[in-house]
Amino acid sequence: MNKETLTIEKDKNGTIMYRNADGELHNPHGPAIVWADGDKVYWINDEYLTEAEFKTWQAQRTAPLHNKTAVIGGVEYTLTVK
Repeated sequence: MNKETLTIEKDKNGTIMYRNADGELHNPHGPAIVWADGDKVYWINDEYLTEAEFKTWQAQRTAPLHNKTAVIGGVEYTLTVK
């Protein structure tokens, strides 16, 4: 698995933002923005996700067979998680 670099910024109000190498809001481990009042929002590659969508995205990425290729009876299949 490739490692990615995240930049963490904290503004004067205490809001924390995570960005990927392209400067996009991004945190594959949790919320990409944590507001000073504790509210959280999730972003992956500058795309907003609800918390439920984020948890589904995260589960798909960490599933042991996600995006694995298998050949069964001469037919190639790519396995994914729903």
